[in-house]
Amino acid sequence: IDGQFKELRDAVESNSIEKLREKSKEFISKYVEVQSRKDTTKAKRMNSIKKNLSQFKKKLTEAQHTLNHDFLTGAYNRRFFEDQVRSFATTVDMGDSKSVMMILDIDHFKKINDTYGHDIGDFVLKECVTTIKKMFTRENDVVARLGGEEFSIFLPDYTMDMAIKKGEEVLETICKQAFVHGEHQIKFTVSIGLSEWRMNDQLELIYKRCDQALYEAKNSGRNRLVVADKLKVAV
Repeated sequence: IDGQFKELRDAVESNSIEKLREKSKEFISKYVEVQSRKDTTKAKRMNSIKKNLSQFKKKLTEAQHTLNHDFLTGAYNRRFFEDQVRSFATTVDMGDSKSVMMILDIDHFKKINDTYGHDIGDFVLKECVTTIKKMFTRENDVVARLGGEEFSIFLPDYTMDMAIKKGEEVLETICKQAFVHGEHQIKFTVSIGLSEWRMNDQLELIYKRCDQALYEAKNSGRNRLVVADKLKVAV
């Protein structure tokens, strides 16, 4: 394009109208061609940037998912669960809001592992989470794996009566279902401990009350739900 510009400048200096018209057309044509080529390069560069950003966002999303979720079951992990619960407690007036926490434990899980092997044990954990998630579908319900065969569900803006009804549905659904893995049909049950979230409660205290209720459910024969607030030993 520099050469075309020099010829255009020479045409101006020569004071020749015909030559100026000719060189102007050549210059404009060349300029459009070069700009078009630049725009194409720019477009490619922008597409490359967009592609890289898209890949970066995808990796960031995957990393965030890994950070917040249990790798085996896909439920939230304990760290994320506790962060969510504490965040809710600090942003909502717990005096006006009813919330419930539920701890669920698979009954005789060690026996399942010993009888069928750890692959089946992992399958049972995943199926348990899948079943629970289908039953707690509100956007702010938090289903997490605390560790081993123990899970926790936080239910903000939920009454105890609602939680008891939902918990009983969980017990019945899991108890009646046969989970098929290859040639095996596995049946299992769960036990549940429930506690209301009271104003000024700390998370550790809620855990303690739920654990007390869960312990009572296990000692009372398993496959049942116990409300911590009805226990004399509850804190």
